[in-house]
Amino acid sequence: MSRYTINIFKNYFSARYEVPRKRIQTTGFFRNVSGEQGIATFKEVKEATNNPNIIVIDVREPSELKQTGVIPGSINIPLNQLVKVFKTMNEEQFKKSFGRPKPSFDFPIIFTCKSGNRAGKATEQIRGLGYKKRMARMGGKKWEITNNRCSKDSLVNKVEDAFKSLKDDEFQKVYGLPKPTTDSSIIFSCLLGKRSQIALETIQKLGFKKVRNFKGGWQEWEAKTNKI
Repeated sequence: MSRYTINIFKNYFSARYEVPRKRIQTTGFFRNVSGEQGIATFKEVKEATNNPNIIVIDVREPSELKQTGVIPGSINIPLNQLVKVFKTMNEEQFKKSFGRPKPSFDFPIIFTCKSGNRAGKATEQIRGLGYKKRMARMGGKKWEITNNRCSKDSLVNKVEDAFKSLKDDEFQKVYGLPKPTTDSSIIFSCLLGKRSQIALETIQKLGFKKVRNFKGGWQEWEAKTNKI
């Protein structure tokens, strides 16, 4: 018998709903709705994840990424290594280390961290090296909250698509686990327990009976594990 814990908060069902790759116009880029320069909006970052002409750099520590996950398509250069990387690495070394071409001085860059503070410092540091154009910053918390905000209908459709429409090999490829059968034990989790309850009710209608909801969600998990 298989047992699964499926975390809706971590957006497990997002893989099949990526924004199509497209070139976006960068004229006036990185100007938010209030007209403030240097702050990237969620929409801009979302589009940047599928645009090879913009690079998103997460300046948090690697240990933080393991706890929270990353913005898709971003690369990780911790703030305390940023200047050294940009000053000493040539294009070949940068590409080998991060899988992306080294940005030129006029290449659009978005820096991100947890709250935006370190990303702001990264912006200033890189400007000191001669990078002057189209830089922006965004806190990862804003990405996390906005990216995981979805309607009930949207969530139901994603869960149904994963459990009803995907074939066994497709499910394995997308989520890295064998597709659960109707006899599998499944626990759904999210931030507070609301979305995971919707997911539970959705797949129960598909014939899955051994399904439970972790009502405390990530908040309860984090609070109790931090006390250990």
